[in-house]
Amino acid sequence: MEKKERLFGIILLSCLLLGVITISYYLLNSRNLETTAKVENDQVVRFSAVGDILMEQGMYDWLGEDYQFHDLFDSIQPYLEADIMFMNQESIIGGKELGVVGTGYTFNAPEEIGEQLHDLGFNMISLANNHSYDMGLVGMDNSLSFWGQYDDIITSGMYDSQEDRERLRIIEKNGISFGLLAYTSFTNVILEEENEHRISYFTKQKGRHLTEERKATIKKEVKALRKKCDVLIVSCHWGDEFTYDTNSQQTDFADYLNELGVDVIIGQHPHVMQPIEWVENETTGHRTLVAYSLGNFLSADAIVNRASANTGNAYNLSSILTMNFVKKAGRDQVIIEDITYIPIVNHYEENYRNFHLYLVKDYNEDLAVKHYRNQYTANSFTKEWMIEEISSVMEVEGINVLLD
Repeated sequence: MEKKERLFGIILLSCLLLGVITISYYLLNSRNLETTAKVENDQVVRFSAVGDILMEQGMYDWLGEDYQFHDLFDSIQPYLEADIMFMNQESIIGGKELGVVGTGYTFNAPEEIGEQLHDLGFNMISLANNHSYDMGLVGMDNSLSFWGQYDDIITSGMYDSQEDRERLRIIEKNGISFGLLAYTSFTNVILEEENEHRISYFTKQKGRHLTEERKATIKKEVKALRKKCDVLIVSCHWGDEFTYDTNSQQTDFADYLNELGVDVIIGQHPHVMQPIEWVENETTGHRTLVAYSLGNFLSADAIVNRASANTGNAYNLSSILTMNFVKKAGRDQVIIEDITYIPIVNHYEENYRNFHLYLVKDYNEDLAVKHYRNQYTANSFTKEWMIEEISSVMEVEGINVLLD
């Protein structure tokens, strides 16, 4: 009897132990499943941005009458692709009816250029720059009509009326909403006062100062959009041409936009790269990522006679800026992760032939020797020079610069 009781006790204890192990295993795996579910439910949007789409005559000559880009983007396309792709349309899409122009200080592109850029995936477009009024009101109307045919694109910076300007530009991807505003400091051709609302100027046209009146307008526009989107991006056409250095107008305006709660500023106009930095508000702690200039994404000028030899070389360098916007499961705040600066070379050979965009990391001296720029700069346009310049300008903590 005693043996039976002992055996029964052992069996009972074993059952209890097995039950504890089973319950513990279940609870542990439930927590793991819950954690995995949370990770899987994180919302992530891949974002990429490029600088100026500056269609100059040398590229038109190479494109031919059908204006096709051929294999221009093949080497960089995997790095370009994202849920949201931003660009600045420096050469207005006024259409062939107004004459295709790519020389001097007046630019106008055919619709074929815009169609291919759309096909590449660009869906967030700034239309505010110093060439916005190159082709007058007709050019603006044509441009707005062209981009307006695409339901998957948002544009900002150029409008057909005050009511249109007040319409919020928002695009949503993977459960995260993005708002866009675009501003320029001037246009080469001064827009009549009665039509000034049709282009977003952040300074007065005469004197180019950030006045209290302009600040009030910008504040109103930013606040209206800030309430309706998770991420607020502002495009700024600003700064001095052909210099790596930012000026006080850029930094002052960046500080003001940071104060208003802007998340990312994408800058253009200098035609060369300028630094990237975080701007932080001492009072609120809000941080804004500012890319002061991403350079020319597309251009065609081997001489660049308004620049120094150094910045004339840099006219042919550009970049793709990529990052992930992440909304963690159960949280409303969106954070920025995995910021990468990807330098690219706008390669073309003698007499503007064989255009191709290469990653700097994949470029080599054999290609550099063939670059048309080297006929005007004593062969100083080398890969070694590129890496030295990029490394010196883009020294910023927390941002990966893809050079190898």
